[in-house]
Amino acid sequence: MVWLIAFLFSLTVFPSSVQSSGPFKYHQILMGTTVEITLMGSSEKEAERAAQQAFHGIKRIEQLMSPRATSGDVFRINQSAGVDWVKVSPETMEVILKAKEISEFSEGSFDITVAPLTQIWRTAREKSIPPRLKR
Repeated sequence: MVWLIAFLFSLTVFPSSVQSSGPFKYHQILMGTTVEITLMGSSEKEAERAAQQAFHGIKRIEQLMSPRATSGDVFRINQSAGVDWVKVSPETMEVILKAKEISEFSEGSFDITVAPLTQIWRTAREKSIPPRLKR
């Protein structure tokens, strides 16, 4: 405990020669929401470069996993459902496996395959009639 107090005191008496500046805040609309990144750093240029790299990574994942991005894994999975195999990125496979694990853990309360059912009910609500089974 004494060493911790001595260390904290030394930081106030002998401040580091490397001063950080900021915070630097950056935001973009991604994944249907506002993503904000706040960084501390010694230079705004470095912070901006790091933020842009992070945004680029988020955009890449969004492209892979958006059901509306026609070149993405999830779109291709949905288009080929029950018809053909689809090769997906390691990131998409990791998310699918984790989702399966969570679904099992939650006894089906969480289910990534619910989108078609949700769409049927959304359409029924818009038409103000209950969905009907196709025979």
